[in-house]
Amino acid sequence: MEKYSGYSVEQFASDPDFISWVKTPDSLSRRFWREFLIDDPHMKCITSQAKAIILSLEFNDKLTGSEKEAIWDHIQTAIVHETSS
Repeated sequence: MEKYSGYSVEQFASDPDFISWVKTPDSLSRRFWREFLIDDPHMKCITSQAKAIILSLEFNDKLTGSEKEAIWDHIQTAIVHETSS
């Protein structure tokens, strides 16, 4: 669990295990993330933002590198705008 303690929204949103929990949770992943948030309650806001990003995106494995970069730039701008409001 220490691995995730300093994660940013972007890191959670691109972490395969986190994405798997968000999109297809099972009992093991539910338990892991529940315990993680009990141990690190300050991460709840960050994980909630990352979860919202994952659920709002339609993943397309055929995107080019520049398309992926443009999407991340858009996400980061939205996060900065949201946290500064």
